[in-house]
Amino acid sequence: MIRLRDLISREDKFKLSNFNTKPGQVIVLYCPFTFPIAKNKFTILLSDNPHPLLFMINSKPRLIRRSPKLDNTQIKIESSMYGFLSHDSFINCNEVIKDFSLADIYQQVSDDPSRIKGELVRETKLNIRQVVESSITITDIDKSNILDNFL
Repeated sequence: MIRLRDLISREDKFKLSNFNTKPGQVIVLYCPFTFPIAKNKFTILLSDNPHPLLFMINSKPRLIRRSPKLDNTQIKIESSMYGFLSHDSFINCNEVIKDFSLADIYQQVSDDPSRIKGELVRETKLNIRQVVESSITITDIDKSNILDNFL
């Protein structure tokens, strides 16, 4: 069976992925840095200017032993609100992922446009902004980039 994406040139796929990615979207990215094995992970694009900043979505909240102040950095999102999730999950707002260039993201999305899963609802975006604003683990520069580009 021929799929529509098989009929589009690689260059056009790249242009479309560039056009279709924006802060607030959930994008599945192959993450070679995950432990113990590299795998595809749900991520949230927070900013693409001047470079991509992302949060990871995890099946379980990350255990944070360093400080009780970090307990509120895990935002629960329900699968009933996000059809692409098979179960309730948690946005890890404790760590900004900076391991991808825009070209990396565009390449993965152009190779498989179904990696773009959808956009977060406004309530979730507002919750993320609130956590970012009060974060003690996110640098001021990253905070500024996120808050200027996200919502």
